[in-house]
Amino acid sequence: MSENAVYTADIKKLFVGHSVTLGGDIGVNFFIDSNVAGVKDAETAVVKFAWDGGKYIKEVNLKDMTPDNNGIYKVTINVVAAQMAHTIEAVAFINGNMFYTVDMFSVQEYAEEVYANPEKYDTKGKPNQLKALAAALLNYGSEAQTVFADALQVHPDRADKNVGQSDYSGVTAAAVAAKINGAASDLDEIASQLDAEFYTSSLIYLQNNTLRLYFTPESKTIGALNGMGFTGALSEYYYYADHANIPAAELDDQQSFTVNGVEFTYSPLDYVVAVLNSGSMTDTQKNLAKSLFLYNQAANAYFD
Repeated sequence: MSENAVYTADIKKLFVGHSVTLGGDIGVNFFIDSNVAGVKDAETAVVKFAWDGGKYIKEVNLKDMTPDNNGIYKVTINVVAAQMAHTIEAVAFINGNMFYTVDMFSVQEYAEEVYANPEKYDTKGKPNQLKALAAALLNYGSEAQTVFADALQVHPDRADKNVGQSDYSGVTAAAVAAKINGAASDLDEIASQLDAEFYTSSLIYLQNNTLRLYFTPESKTIGALNGMGFTGALSEYYYYADHANIPAAELDDQQSFTVNGVEFTYSPLDYVVAVLNSGSMTDTQKNLAKSLFLYNQAANAYFD
């Protein structure tokens, strides 16, 4: 499950393959053949990608890109976990005219192919671990679909419907904490250095796996933390520091933050522990956190 794991279609077609990369978002790579008649010499060659019922659209002008030595363009469409079951539709317009048939692909389709044929895609001599990673990826996507259903335009079946759901019985706060690399900073102590109070943590699943830490002014004065170097603010009372785009295999690592010259660390799995220990989080929210943990552990087992 990497940039080199390409599911090759008919070489004579414009769209010749796909792969998936596991960054903060999930990257769906479309491989497009510039050697197809009419493309190389065209004045314009635009590919339009749409998903989630057209809520998300991306247009790419191939003429602004450089193909590889074989004349193949790679276009990456980033989707969030909740969109793994969404089909991405790609349509090419050559000199303004629709060209060839529509190409359609999804993370679910790729992961199911890897799950069914891990030996074909394995590049590390770990086919069993790759199969487990494909399943964990789809489980994670399915739990995200459930939690963020209101944010989606299209509601397909669970992404893991063909691989089965994960067993969360052994995923406890203690089990997760034992897998975290390094210790998080004492955020109450860090906050005191910023004349603030630590409020809470969150993981923004719909934005590049962004880890966010919230602070409020220690003085309770509106605007007291203005100009302190926070990433942003929900209001002049709630300020936050972000660490964005955390890949699957680094979710158990401490991530670095700096605010007003003060450095501190916190990991996504520290957030998972907080969720599992929370009395206010719903079971579906806790299942999403558990699936994130299993996804991280599966990524570590394959990529390490």
